[in-house]
Amino acid sequence: MPIYLLQHLFIISLTSTIICQTNFGHAYNLCQDDQKILLLELKKELKFSSFVARKLVQWNKSDDCCEWEGVGCDAAGHVVSLQLDNQGISGGIENSSSLVSLDYLEKLNFAHNSINGSIPTLNLSNLIELDLSSNQLNGPISDSFINLVSLEVLSLSNNLFTGIFQLQNIQKLHNLTTLNLSQNNFSIDAAGSISSQIKKLSLSSCNLQKFPDFLKQSNLNFLDLSHNQITGEIPSWIWEMGNGDLYHLNLSYNALIDLQKPFHIPNFLAELDLHSNQLRGELPLLPQGASYVDLSHNKFDRHIPLNFVSFNFFLIFLSIANNSISGSIPTCICSAEAIQLVDISFNNLSGSIPPCLVERMSSLEIFSLRRNNIGGDIPDKFPTSCSLRILDLNNNNLGGNLPKSLANCKSLEFVSVGENNIGGNFPCMLPSRLKVLVLRSNRFGGEVKCGWPNLQIVDISSNNFSGDLHHLSFSTWNKMTLHSDANMNHESLGINIVRPDLEYLAQVTLTIKGLQFELHKIWIKFTSLDFSCNNFHGEIPEAIGDLSLLHLLNLSNNALTGPIPKSLGNLRELEALDLSVNQLAETIPVELTRLTFLGILNVSYNKLVGRIPRSPQFSTFGNDSYIGNTGLCGYPLSVSCRDYGN
Repeated sequence: MPIYLLQHLFIISLTSTIICQTNFGHAYNLCQDDQKILLLELKKELKFSSFVARKLVQWNKSDDCCEWEGVGCDAAGHVVSLQLDNQGISGGIENSSSLVSLDYLEKLNFAHNSINGSIPTLNLSNLIELDLSSNQLNGPISDSFINLVSLEVLSLSNNLFTGIFQLQNIQKLHNLTTLNLSQNNFSIDAAGSISSQIKKLSLSSCNLQKFPDFLKQSNLNFLDLSHNQITGEIPSWIWEMGNGDLYHLNLSYNALIDLQKPFHIPNFLAELDLHSNQLRGELPLLPQGASYVDLSHNKFDRHIPLNFVSFNFFLIFLSIANNSISGSIPTCICSAEAIQLVDISFNNLSGSIPPCLVERMSSLEIFSLRRNNIGGDIPDKFPTSCSLRILDLNNNNLGGNLPKSLANCKSLEFVSVGENNIGGNFPCMLPSRLKVLVLRSNRFGGEVKCGWPNLQIVDISSNNFSGDLHHLSFSTWNKMTLHSDANMNHESLGINIVRPDLEYLAQVTLTIKGLQFELHKIWIKFTSLDFSCNNFHGEIPEAIGDLSLLHLLNLSNNALTGPIPKSLGNLRELEALDLSVNQLAETIPVELTRLTFLGILNVSYNKLVGRIPRSPQFSTFGNDSYIGNTGLCGYPLSVSCRDYGN
């Protein structure tokens, strides 16, 4: 064929393609009329918040319903998928005539709404996936879903279902591969068997008291039995489920005491969660394919095995916190090249920090050795590629100085090295992203001349710091001022790691009126400043009054002089104020009566004089708040101001 004819045919073909694509994209309406009518009726039947339902609010008569967000169609224009999760839907759906009339529906998702009532009777023979999780559905689970013969995925988790559910009813769903009944108010009758097709089973919080017998013959590769009342040993057969293809096992929050021996954890088990049981003895060796391992909050009490971690290239999360593990930290943990979190806190470990573990900080984001007996110096080997965000070495026997190479960790947000024997100057080399700094009860000294704009918790108490607080530019500590983001009221200081649904929450110890409190969840807007038990002198800067979001302020046990600044009356969020054991003089400023949230006040053992201010808030403070100030008078003291004349 001549070349010019080929060119001509190509142009004709290209033109036809463009015309077809244009007609299909703009002129051709794929959605069937009856399907659009049913969907618009469904929209009328549903109660939803127009501020949340970004999908439903856009459904209208003029557009092709197959183009509506949340709607999927087949080639013939039949609706086969409805994804209406997170739409602020409330009320019931059991009486929806339009929903049960969508005969071609294959996927139905109403998860994460506020739907109540019972499950609608669905006779949708084509339905493959049904997700009604995270709603307020209640009552017993009816048998109506047994008619869904094509069903492969069923999720009814996080609802309010009651009664007893016969798990063997699931046997009739021959195609079912995924079943999630977790987090309800019913009990599971696990007698009998289930379909061998099921690969993923979640029965968390189902009041189970033993391992169901059917698991022995199951083909599961994913099993969640957490938050039950299962006792005794973890049976050795559980590791053989799925013919060795088990990749996820969660038995946390039970009353398990041991691993039945002999046992062989399959090498390709990726996620192992046994935390919050009563497991004892020696830690099990980790499989080489493990990526997430949580053995925390148990009773393991032996040394960490030298081959605990063996050349693992997948391990990201490792927690053995809150046990009674002794001995030293083995260097085998350093072989986990991708590790992001290591939490060995609240144990009885001794020895020193392996230098190779610090060198691994190029991947490690969270490292906690809190409350052990670790000694020696912190290795000065933090790499230039350091990714560390949380460093918690609180309450150990560490000495030396904070390593200068810590300056390489540009992402550091949380540093807690309190309750050690660390010395040196104030660590001004730490990065600007720092939010929490705890140096309490160490041997730090010198002047404090720097700060960070994102600081929200500072505890440098019980050290040898000295100098004048006027050297600090408190007005630039933005996280403690009114300029902070007001939309963060209910967020906490945590880091998502491994997967979006897993958040690691840092914790700190606060001292209020001499008592220590563990703060296990740090709200983003919680701020505190503790400079107590040092050698600071001079007057309290007026600039501290700029820290208007401050909740706790402790400047006690120093050598501060002069008056209490009136600007402290601007700290409208303040809940605790401790200025005791200083040399403060003059009167207590009446501006402090504006602090309506103030629950703790201590100005004892100073040189204050005059009348104690009167206010509903001040009337709640007792004598202990003012003792040691011989010049004070008025309630609650027994000394009347008349005795002092003017």
